[in-house]
Amino acid sequence: MGYFTGTKNIYDILDDICSTLIASSGGYWTNGDATWTTADRTIANNGKRCLKYTNGSEYWWLAMTVVNTTSGWNHAYYTSHNGYWYYGKGIQFVLSQTWEVTHTFPANSFSSFVPLIMHLNGGVSTDMASHQLTYYMWIDETGICMMCKGEPTGENTQPSTLLGWERIETKEYTDGYPNLVWYTINNIRNLYDGEHRSVNDKCQHRTVMRPWAYTYPGMTDTGHYDIGCTGWGTPSTSGDQGRSSFKSHGNGKVYYMKPVVHNHAGWQKPIFQTEMSFAWNEGEGLIDGDVIALEGTSKKFLVKALDSADTTGRLNYAIRYV
Repeated sequence: MGYFTGTKNIYDILDDICSTLIASSGGYWTNGDATWTTADRTIANNGKRCLKYTNGSEYWWLAMTVVNTTSGWNHAYYTSHNGYWYYGKGIQFVLSQTWEVTHTFPANSFSSFVPLIMHLNGGVSTDMASHQLTYYMWIDETGICMMCKGEPTGENTQPSTLLGWERIETKEYTDGYPNLVWYTINNIRNLYDGEHRSVNDKCQHRTVMRPWAYTYPGMTDTGHYDIGCTGWGTPSTSGDQGRSSFKSHGNGKVYYMKPVVHNHAGWQKPIFQTEMSFAWNEGEGLIDGDVIALEGTSKKFLVKALDSADTTGRLNYAIRYV
């Protein structure tokens, strides 16, 4: 457990995440299906892992499939771009309450496809088995948080990405749902395909999954993102610092807000705050590589600003470091 950084392909990173969680304290994480491995890393969707989480009466499965087919999966559809599709390669995450030997996901499963490489109106030719990702990651018994970006390729829409899932022990009230939230955001595209698909053909990108309360966006939604959590944005210096951390011009301290998770796709039902990352504001005293020590604890957070091969726009988050 702890902080990890390096450069690897997504299959190796996925194996590292699973082995670290399974070895973490508490014994909560186990291998959910021994037949799901990353041994097959061909241009297909056969590299996959499954984790089972058990904590008292709470249990669920997290299935992770590396999408490596040449065409990739549909990620987003833009009518403003004359109906162009963005295709992507990355990972499909599926959260489910049961696990079937046929590997058919139950109808109430939650799913999100996270594109690590995208291509506008064309297939992604990059092989995920050789594509290198530079990553910064915290893992403990409650889950993970990772920031990453890929090496430059010939694709035309490469993002940097924040991805994580956390089990939070304390809630604001009893709601009957697991203590889990899954989240992701990237620095280029967070819109998504609003086309309705079958439960076992889920390629839409979801920013937040709060099992089994809601996903945002939902299966048939169309629109924007960033609802369901408060504090995920990375606003400019023009304002809105209430959703982002900054260094005080007065006493030199860092003021921050950890993301607030809600129990609906809105702002009125806060249930808990995440613990592994928070947004920070450029131009307000913080820079990439700074370390923020939280008062009253031993926890420290590493400030990261990740651009990507196809944009200078940065993904600005501080992630757990100590």
